[in-house]
Amino acid sequence: MSLPSVWEVVSSCLHFLSLIHFLISVPLPFPDLEMVRRVQGGAFTTMCHYNQHEYSQREKFWCKELSDLECRTIVQSSPAAGRNSLKPPNARVSLKDLGIGWISVSMTELRVEDSGIYWCGVSYHMKIIPLKKIKVAVSYEGELQISEEQVGTQISSNKVEESGEDE
Repeated sequence: MSLPSVWEVVSSCLHFLSLIHFLISVPLPFPDLEMVRRVQGGAFTTMCHYNQHEYSQREKFWCKELSDLECRTIVQSSPAAGRNSLKPPNARVSLKDLGIGWISVSMTELRVEDSGIYWCGVSYHMKIIPLKKIKVAVSYEGELQISEEQVGTQISSNKVEESGEDE
């Protein structure tokens, strides 16, 4: 049995690389986009479900989308390091693998610049398994709240007057 020629080796490598490129460029099959609205300074927690039998010993992650195919990892858990995320002491994001097929992700002290699309997922054999895609919208202030006392008040250009009263 003879060894493969250099051309056969190069050809096989090119085929492998083109296959990897194809797998990376295929759009990820995300479930529906979930929407979360919060006010700056607020917080939220979301739960992401995964197949416990297949992925319990795999790395879980939370990332912010940069494009349809690119996501910057913010926090991740590693089975070797335990089920909780490795995070700096003052981190505003945490990820906990509950070990029963659920990941809990929390973001606190939200800022307007935190707005964007986030993914939670599992890393498995150099592939990303998307679990959930969430659009987070952080605003400076909450919705306008009107009390019952304010309902009967009209604001004119010069003064505030009670509606229904004669002038």
